[in-house]
Amino acid sequence: MINMFLIQIIVENITFQSGKIINSQVKGAGTIAIFTCTLGKQFDKWMELYKESGDMLHVYITDIIGSELAELAADRLETKILKESL
Repeated sequence: MINMFLIQIIVENITFQSGKIINSQVKGAGTIAIFTCTLGKQFDKWMELYKESGDMLHVYITDIIGSELAELAADRLETKILKESL
């Protein structure tokens, strides 16, 4: 179920806070697939070291690197799915 007013998607009693942009993209869809992407615990530990030392510039840079890597992984997954669906 997609709730356009609460900006969330509910799948088998699990609620995802999806936001306006995602909800507008899936509005009217009969089926959607949800994937998550993480860089893992080691990446989180690396970032945490910078937080603990108070080095906020490196925390910021590490966060950007993590976001870009996760987006790249998601893009590759999307490309693979599209190729296999043809």
